[in-house]
Amino acid sequence: MGAEKFTKGPWVALGDVHQVGNLDEHLWCGDVSPNNATPFRGPICHIQSCDHIGGISREEAEANARLIAAGPQMFEALKAARQQVVTLGGEVIEADGKIVSDAIQAAILMAIDNALAAATGEA
Repeated sequence: MGAEKFTKGPWVALGDVHQVGNLDEHLWCGDVSPNNATPFRGPICHIQSCDHIGGISREEAEANARLIAAGPQMFEALKAARQQVVTLGGEVIEADGKIVSDAIQAAILMAIDNALAAATGEA
């Protein structure tokens, strides 16, 4: 898997969605450095609800922003989980204590690899 080209996290969902005339104002996700150690580099995305046409609601738009903002953290968690699955080498233990077969481990790794590839543009 190649180097990630996306803006490193953390990201945050900033603002809220509120009515401006007949349209909703955008909610946006921004790039934030830890402890504001580096300057703000700009927004990651803008999100707009479409309540006015019966589309995406404000609540849904805000939830989408939180999901997008969590992207870098979820990406790193998925990479760490993948490493643990590889390290366990076929002895993936379920909550009830059963050992999962290599076929299930392979399916888990494939799902993780597909998700990581989609996130890095390698899918």
